[in-house]
Amino acid sequence: MTEPILKPCALPECDRLVYRLYGSCCGKSHQGKYAAKKKHGTLGLPNKIKTQTTPKILKPTNQLTAQNRASLEYQRRKKAATPSWVSKKDFEPIYNEAKKLSKETGINHEVDHIIPLKGEYVCGLHVPQNLQIITEYENGKKFNTFLI
Repeated sequence: MTEPILKPCALPECDRLVYRLYGSCCGKSHQGKYAAKKKHGTLGLPNKIKTQTTPKILKPTNQLTAQNRASLEYQRRKKAATPSWVSKKDFEPIYNEAKKLSKETGINHEVDHIIPLKGEYVCGLHVPQNLQIITEYENGKKFNTFLI
């Protein structure tokens, strides 16, 4: 009986000998490893160099501040509380009037929901009939409450 013909593995850093019929010593998993290293340009490099030259892919960190998070939550809640039959044009006169009052008086005016969108027992809708123009100070003092 003749001896099988052995040759080095196709993966450069692998020192195993394989039969001539096989390209690598570990089959498909070895080929996948080989392809990944070739793709990243680390094929044949020692492990110490690989960690220095291989770019690390960092996950993006959530850099939202508490104020931004609150603003996004408010926008989401406002969108959810807006009925489909209301258009953006319906709100323009109210918001324009608030800007006009702020310029004329020098006091910041805001458009406020009479019945808050986030109430403990009752939640209002984002419709023109549920809006009022009040000063920034009064709006901050009101804080998700309303009088019956």
